[in-house]
Amino acid sequence: MRPGDVRGGRAREVLRFGELKIDVESGELWLRDEPVALRPQAARALGALVRRRPRLVPQQQLRREIWGDQAVEWRGGLHQLIRHLRRALGDDAQKPRYIETISRFGYRWIALASPDRLAIGRSRSRAAGFFLAGLATLPIGLLVVCCALAWLG
Repeated sequence: MRPGDVRGGRAREVLRFGELKIDVESGELWLRDEPVALRPQAARALGALVRRRPRLVPQQQLRREIWGDQAVEWRGGLHQLIRHLRRALGDDAQKPRYIETISRFGYRWIALASPDRLAIGRSRSRAAGFFLAGLATLPIGLLVVCCALAWLG
């Protein structure tokens, strides 16, 4: 699957972080438009971190998103997944550009999305939708004000 593909008619959001592109929902990763192979659990972890950026994602929440209710020794597994992700991203735990570790608490995505954010299958962003919805209520507000002034005057 390429960064511009639409899956099942659903809207996909693909963000760019420099040379990286990440499908927010699936956690698929591309480096310089070439797919980067990630383990399924690592892709789920990446998706969770990017969806919640820049907030901290607690270790327990990541565990639930990655393994669900499976009985696994998740702490060691989570640290291995983050190391796998860092290698795939070319990131460094000591000087992170993408994934920051908050000791004993969790992880967070710290990279800023590039301005050329890709919204696949969407006609406008959520913010634009809220703006347009606000504009739609403007005539009603003006009508109410006009009626109140006429009644008072």
